Amino acid sequence: MLEKITNTFSDIVRTVSGKATITEKNIEDTVEQIKMALLEADVNLRVVRRFVNATIEEAKGEKVLRAVDPGQQFVKIIYDRIVKLLGDEKVDLQLKGPDTQSVILLLGLQDRKSVV
Repeated sequence: MLEKITNTFSDIVRTVSGKATITEKNIEDTVEQIKMALLEADVNLRVVRRFVNATIEEAKGEKVLRAVDPGQQFVKIIYDRIVKLLGDEKVDLQLKGPDTQSVILLLGLQDRKSVV
């Protein structure tokens, strides 16, 4: 699953960064690809909608459409939005102490490939 989303984002970045100009159609197509990749990775629909709406709003501003290198600017907007979505602060674990037990929930993605 992570491999698929990584490949999708790599393809998107490669496509967008090569553009000399970015149009609203480019922005909408790219954000649609991002939306589908996030939904396929089981990201919550509300989170995806917020991410998509904020990205479109920021990308359609004059900052991107008139930037020196619009493709790179758009990639930066996507990167900044992903960092904001995932969190950009390091938070240490707050354990109860050495004399009590602390419960830690580990959560992750399971790859559906079978090992032969």
